[in-house]
Amino acid sequence: MDKVIGGTPKSQPSMCLSCEHSLVIKSPNLETRVFCMVAGRFEVPFVVIECNNYDKKGEPSKYEMEKIAWTVETRNRGPKGFVAPQEENEVVISPPKKRNDEGVLE
Repeated sequence: MDKVIGGTPKSQPSMCLSCEHSLVIKSPNLETRVFCMVAGRFEVPFVVIECNNYDKKGEPSKYEMEKIAWTVETRNRGPKGFVAPQEENEVVISPPKKRNDEGVLE
């Protein structure tokens, strides 16, 4: 495999354009300015290809998904430790907890 040093990178759109935490401003002459809102507001002057705070716009956050997730638990119905093949585990599936009008879990 040949090494290429100082070559031209392939063009791709910045991740910031589809990130929940970005503020993208475009002018009529197609000039674009991108600001990241994660730690205050700072301008991002380059194309971003990787970011550890990236959250895609329109997709639910981890917290929102946990609120609607069903809980699946297994309970061993025998002694603790190594389980013999004839023993079975009980599987308990419960729906997400509901909140009342005050926002308290029921």
